[in-house]
Parts: sequence; structure tokens; C-alpha cells
Amino acid sequence: MNQHTMNKDKWRQLFISIGLDEPTMDKWHHEFESQYPQEHKVFLEWLQIPAKEIQGIRQRSQAV
Repeated sequence: MNQHTMNKDKWRQLFISIGLDEPTMDKWHHEFESQYPQEHKVFLEWLQIPAKEIQGIRQRSQAV
């Protein structure tokens, strides 16, 4: 993977660097999924997350 390509780990590090903890990240996903479900899916794909993992993230996001 190209070091200049954004991915899940880099995005998480950005969130952590600004002080977001796991519950806050979960809330962020929940808001993204509830307000913009298709855009949330596209965003997760952009981060190169596998389809099965995306499905799990989206399901958890709906339950928060």
C-alpha cells in the first residue's frame, strides 16, 4: 500500500491525536450513518476497509 494513501489506521490516528476516544468515535459513526448512510459507506470504502468489516461498522453504527 502506498504510504500516501489514506486508510483506516491513519484516520484513527488523526481522531486519537485530537482526543477522540472509542465512545466518541462510535458516536461519530452513528451520526454519519444516521444522517448520510450512503456517504458513510463510500467513506469507509475510501479508507480501504473490507466489505465485511464495513457491514459490521454500519450495523454497530445503527445500534449506538
